[in-house]
Amino acid sequence: ELDVCYCDLYDEGTVTKEPTCTEPGEKTYKCTRCGETTKTEEVPALGHDWDEGTVTKEPTCTEAGEKLCKCSRCDETKTEEVPALGHAWDDGQITKFPTTTEPGEKLYTCTRCGETKTEVLPATVQVKTGDSSPAIWAVLLGLSAIGVAAIVFVSARKKARG
Repeated sequence: ELDVCYCDLYDEGTVTKEPTCTEPGEKTYKCTRCGETTKTEEVPALGHDWDEGTVTKEPTCTEAGEKLCKCSRCDETKTEEVPALGHAWDDGQITKFPTTTEPGEKLYTCTRCGETKTEVLPATVQVKTGDSSPAIWAVLLGLSAIGVAAIVFVSARKKARG
């Protein structure tokens, strides 16, 4: 009688080489009929498990910082960039008010590092109201005074009647 095994039924397998962060492991399966080791498969590498990192160089408004990260499995380290913060400008102060002929200036200061920048404020626009002749203004003022006097007179007369 011939004792032949076709090895088509395998157990759940046993990890025979543990994977690391960078190297794959190995899993071995045994035939459940004959008990011989007949099949192996690769267990993928785990990859690094980096922590959040510890800042080793603080970033500034204009320069990036650095942080050191460690793998929790193998203690390998890597350095990562911490982005520059960028300026935090205040609301600014007008240092020169614009006129109708000259532009003005507004000075902003970074609340973190003290750097300043200047914004040019455009010259103001002169609003034209039409004819600026003194005679026209005198006539308008006179008419306004007559109108006010008429209102006062009418109000006093109504009050007197009762």
